[in-house]
Amino acid sequence: MTRSASEIIGSVRSDDPLAAHTPEVLWGTRADSAHKTKEKPTARTTPWWSWCNLLSLDAPVISFVWALLFARCYRASLSIPEAVVLFLSVWVIYVTDRLLDGWKIHYRSHLQERHLFCTRHRLPLAALAICATAVSLCLTAKFFTPHEIFAGLNLALLVALYMLAIHAGPISLPRYLPKELAVDLLFTAGTTLPLWSPNIGLPSQNWLSVALFAALCSLNCLSIECWEFRSPPDSWRCMPHLVRWANSRITLIAAVLAIFALLSIFVIPGTAASTPLLLAIALSALIILLLNRSRHHFSRLALRVLVDVALAAAGSLALLIHT
Repeated sequence: MTRSASEIIGSVRSDDPLAAHTPEVLWGTRADSAHKTKEKPTARTTPWWSWCNLLSLDAPVISFVWALLFARCYRASLSIPEAVVLFLSVWVIYVTDRLLDGWKIHYRSHLQERHLFCTRHRLPLAALAICATAVSLCLTAKFFTPHEIFAGLNLALLVALYMLAIHAGPISLPRYLPKELAVDLLFTAGTTLPLWSPNIGLPSQNWLSVALFAALCSLNCLSIECWEFRSPPDSWRCMPHLVRWANSRITLIAAVLAIFALLSIFVIPGTAASTPLLLAIALSALIILLLNRSRHHFSRLALRVLVDVALAAAGSLALLIHT
């Protein structure tokens, strides 16, 4: 555990493109490089703090925490079956997306550790995804109202279209259809499903907090994409224009989002119920700002884990305050 913690706080892996400024990576050799070929390669251990990310559990946890926060702030109902279906559905979507990423041979050079993990364990993960889907369908048929089922089917159709476009469309499609925005909108719609599914609509007083939460999710996705800077130099040119534009502006975007969320509490009328949500959004944005400012001190995997921990922790703190 001590070794793993040191990897989070103070280490940057040699394969991290963000470490390209160090002399060791610049020259590609060390004084003892001649002796390295004679040594047996050591087994690469998986840090304990990365398992939630590798198992695709981070996004379902964030979705559950924020769905519960939205429901508590606006006095909406989030029953146990709804929470279970939300958690399982988000997990199935993320696992399926990563399995499909690993299926495409031309894309494997760009895969991160979480995608490689899903590729190595694709059979048990696919079986678990099928079981989770079956459980979700049974719970939906037994406990959900017709309005909720209709809203869920509409959202499932959008997710299916997204999967088809990203994984079966042209290779150049992600340049013109930013994956980060698509994932953000679908994730926000799924997380706030208990708010708008009963009446197939979102009350006007909820729009501000939902829009800012969507902006926070976009910031999360854009930050991860920029921090996981692809190692082949030419691949950066093929990335969506939105990601390239945001690469040098993550700090500014996070600061603007945090300030706007805080000002909304005092300036915009009718936001009293949204105060815990707006505070959680501002706190998450500030943590992303700090992570971006110190990104060269962390490995890519550590950044990926910490940014998701920021969202989950901020939402959990807001829940405790609102209780």
